[in-house]
Amino acid sequence: MQRSLSRETIKYLAALAMLLDHIAVIFLREGSMWYTAFRMAGGMTAVSMCYFLAEGFEKSSNRRNYRLRMLVFALLAQAPYQLAFSQARTSISFAPLNMLFNLFLCLCLLEVMASPTEKARMPVLVLVPLLCCVCDWSFLAPAYVMIFHRLLRTRSDALSPGSQSTGSPSVGSSAPGSPSVGNRPVGNLFASTPSAASRAGHRAGIIAWGKVIGLNVLFSVLVLFDHFGPETLWWCAFLSVAGQICAFALIEFGYNGKCRASGGRMKYFRKWFFYLWYPVHLLMLWVYAIVC
Repeated sequence: MQRSLSRETIKYLAALAMLLDHIAVIFLREGSMWYTAFRMAGGMTAVSMCYFLAEGFEKSSNRRNYRLRMLVFALLAQAPYQLAFSQARTSISFAPLNMLFNLFLCLCLLEVMASPTEKARMPVLVLVPLLCCVCDWSFLAPAYVMIFHRLLRTRSDALSPGSQSTGSPSVGSSAPGSPSVGNRPVGNLFASTPSAASRAGHRAGIIAWGKVIGLNVLFSVLVLFDHFGPETLWWCAFLSVAGQICAFALIEFGYNGKCRASGGRMKYFRKWFFYLWYPVHLLMLWVYAIVC
C-alpha cells in the first residue's frame, strides 16, 4: 500500500483538530452536537504530537536545543493559554500549565531514559508524571510518548543491519532516503512488499496503539464519571477515542516517514509554524471571545 502523507501533512491536520477542540471548549455548549463532534476531532492532536515528539527526539541532531525551543514556546504560550480558557463557557476545567510544558517534560524524560546512567532514572520516572499532572494532557502525554518511543526503538531494531528478517528486503539503514539516527533507522516500515521485519513492525504498531487507545478510554471513564450516568458513560468514553483511531489510521497506514520536500522559506515555515501555532491561535480565540 502506497504511503503518501508527510509528517507536515499529519501535523497540519492535528493543528486543525486542536483548533476545533479549543473552539468547542471555549465557545460551545457542553453536550451539544457540534461540541461533541469538535471534541472527538481534537482527540487526534495529543497522540499525533506525542508520536512525532518521540520520533523527533530520535531524529534530532541537537536534543538540547530541541528541549530549549519547547521550553521557550511553553513560556510564551502560557499567557494566551490562561486568557483563552478563562473565557471557557463549559464546566470542564483546564490545567494550570499548557501542553507545551508537558511536551518539554516528556523530552526531559526521554533524555534521562537515553542516558547510560541508571541511578537517576527511577526518580525521574516518578517525578515527571507528577509534574505532568499539572499540565494540559496530564499524565497521558508521558505515557503516550514512552509507548511510541518503545515502538520506534522496536522498529529500529527490526530494521537494523543485524536483524533477522526474511522475505523481501525492507528499507533499512542502507536504503537511501530512509529516516535514521546514525546507523539506526526509525519510524514506520516502508517496505513495498511484506517481509518478516515489516510484519513484526505492524504487529508492534497495533499493540502500541491499542495501549494508547485503551489508556485513553480508561482516563475518559474516570473524567466523565461525574458528568454522565452509568447508562451513557461507556458510550461517551468510546466516542472520545474517535480522534485517536483517526490518528492511528493516518500514521500507521498513511505516513511515509518523510518531511515535505521543499527548501528556502518553506523550510523555516515548517520548522516554526507548529511552535507558533499554539500561542497564536489561543490568542486569536481570546480576542474573538472578548470582541464577541
